Amino acid sequence: MAELELRHLRVVLAIAETGSQTKAAAKLGVSQPALTAQLARIERMLGGRLFIRSPHGAEPTPLGKFIVGRAGTLVADMDDLVGAARQHLAEVPERPSLRVGTTPLLMFGGFVSELQRRGAYDEVSTHVEPATHDVLGMLAAGLIDVAICERFDDESAQDVAGIRLRTLVFEPMLVAISEGHPLAARDTIDLAGLAGCDWVVPPAHDNPYRRKLQLACQAAGFTPRVRHLTNDTSTASMLVSHGAVSVAAGAAKSGNGLVVRPLTGEPLITEILFATRTGDPPAEVVDELFRAAAVGYLTTLDRNPPYLRRWYTDHPDSHAAIDLALAPQTHMDPA
Repeated sequence: MAELELRHLRVVLAIAETGSQTKAAAKLGVSQPALTAQLARIERMLGGRLFIRSPHGAEPTPLGKFIVGRAGTLVADMDDLVGAARQHLAEVPERPSLRVGTTPLLMFGGFVSELQRRGAYDEVSTHVEPATHDVLGMLAAGLIDVAICERFDDESAQDVAGIRLRTLVFEPMLVAISEGHPLAARDTIDLAGLAGCDWVVPPAHDNPYRRKLQLACQAAGFTPRVRHLTNDTSTASMLVSHGAVSVAAGAAKSGNGLVVRPLTGEPLITEILFATRTGDPPAEVVDELFRAAAVGYLTTLDRNPPYLRRWYTDHPDSHAAIDLALAPQTHMDPA
């Protein structure tokens, strides 16, 4: 047998209240034939007539009176429930979800953790791609909502249609060598001292600092001997532990057979970018996301003590955007 539904109860109540199928049909916004057909189906479901014709119009039968009495309570309770649900949604609006993309960056965990702490999003999902171009392509296609990545050599905001790139911070790049390397005991390493080493770098299309590295090595008097191409961190670490050399992030730590050291004179600097689509999300939301990214970056400063925090302190211009974002009562310049 078909289930009796709330819409059926409304038909019964409308007929009982108006005393007429014609008036009930008008009240419910349906035609009289359609209402008559619905009433017939309801009576078949219940197994008896609910109304009879009389000089006073449609009068409920004993079964009809029973159904009308129960239906009134049920419909009123349901209306109260719907009203309360709508009021709840108005008072506690549904939180949106956020899709975040990144290249492999040590600050990303802190960024996601800060987003979750703020509680503005019901769900934060992440997508990690090896190259900046891949992440920005996902952003342009609407597959993610915000991105954190390194700037590719010579790339500018004008190179990516529909995407706004904002500098989050400038960060020094370090080098990773084997703990058995002759230079491992030094506090800083002169790039020229690595002239005879085999280098591990990402493939060209995944390598944001390829040209920077080449120019820095040329300035130090040599061309880097690139022997290994990989964007897999475990593979790169294994190769370095066996004598190769690799560029490392400013927050990278020594350990597991590797030693991470700053370069003398800081010849390699990378730029970490914050990216959104132009006009989406709204500017005030973008500013809040940028602030969360700024807090996320600060969590990396003590991963490699004391070097990165000291560098951060000694180079205030490198983190002007972070300072502005986190300054009390500040208005962030959208330009």
